[in-house]
Amino acid sequence: MFQLSKIFFVIFAIGAVGCSDPGPARFPAQGIVTLDGKPLPYKSITFYPVNGTDGQGASGNSDAEGKFNLLTIVPGAVRDYRGCQPGRYHVIVQEPMFPIDKVDTQETPPLDSIQGEAIEGIGPPAAEIGMVQPVRRKSAKDSVPLVYRSERTTPLIIEVGAGLEPYELILNFKL
Repeated sequence: MFQLSKIFFVIFAIGAVGCSDPGPARFPAQGIVTLDGKPLPYKSITFYPVNGTDGQGASGNSDAEGKFNLLTIVPGAVRDYRGCQPGRYHVIVQEPMFPIDKVDTQETPPLDSIQGEAIEGIGPPAAEIGMVQPVRRKSAKDSVPLVYRSERTTPLIIEVGAGLEPYELILNFKL
């Protein structure tokens, strides 16, 4: 009996070690956002899935040069995953919840190494994606046209998949 319990323990231990969840399959979701031909710095960017696309989407912020590198939204995750699940997405661009002055847009590694990659030591837990220390600004003028701030009104729809990035999100005040 004691020998049998050892065998079950060993089988359970091997199974538990070999069953780490790499997260959903995803592809790089990086690029640049511009407004009337000029980079749009420090904005919140979210990819909302179009009907039929699996997953919760991806989000992140643009840096001083308008560059972004999104993170997959994984409900209940305790770490961040770079990239986005394949499919079609509405693109929302808006002012971030808190003013920001620095964003990590580190290049996404090659596709074969992105699956299961957790971002160690370069960001907050998944529950705080896009949340950085607030910095006081004198004016919080919203520079993103209203049409791009809602998944119902945005004209931006992109396809995420192999070889489709970097993405160029082109916004215009006059559509």
